[in-house]
Amino acid sequence: MSTSDPRAVESSEQTGEPTELGEHLDANDGGQPLWLTHHAAEHHERCALIGGHLVCRRCLVSYPIAIVAMVAGLAGLHWPTSVDPVLLWALPAPAILDFVAEHLVRSPYNAKRQSILSAIAAVAFGRGLSRYLLEPGDSLFWSVAITYSLVMALSSIGRFVFDRNATHRRAQQDTDDWWTELQASLKE
Repeated sequence: MSTSDPRAVESSEQTGEPTELGEHLDANDGGQPLWLTHHAAEHHERCALIGGHLVCRRCLVSYPIAIVAMVAGLAGLHWPTSVDPVLLWALPAPAILDFVAEHLVRSPYNAKRQSILSAIAAVAFGRGLSRYLLEPGDSLFWSVAITYSLVMALSSIGRFVFDRNATHRRAQQDTDDWWTELQASLKE
């Protein structure tokens, strides 16, 4: 284990536990089960290790802030309602754009950027939830929630399709290369 590895934790001799974040996610072979994360092994950098458990960093930042904003909103402690249409759309927008850029244009992941943008979006999320709890049919809440959910889902699907097509193209190229090499060797 490299001491410069930011994902490394205390050595297994000291704790009796795995030494890499990735080992925490492999519940199928006796490792620790997922706790508050939904990331596959190749995305461990998106998690924080807390008490020996992996926790999704975005969730770790977003949910506490959103809950506080929601409770405050329910208690009447929020910005003027007249600015809700602007802030409920504007505050999450940078986080949504970051998500889309990461999935469609493969912008590099940055934990600090994600945490900051998630915190800003969480304030609007909490305010939106307070609006929803006070009026479940709130059109502003639903329009923001549905629109941003669709944008994120479509960017995730787009990445999946792109990755699947790229894998298929690589497999086809490997087949073509093999066939070309075979034909060349037969001509010799």
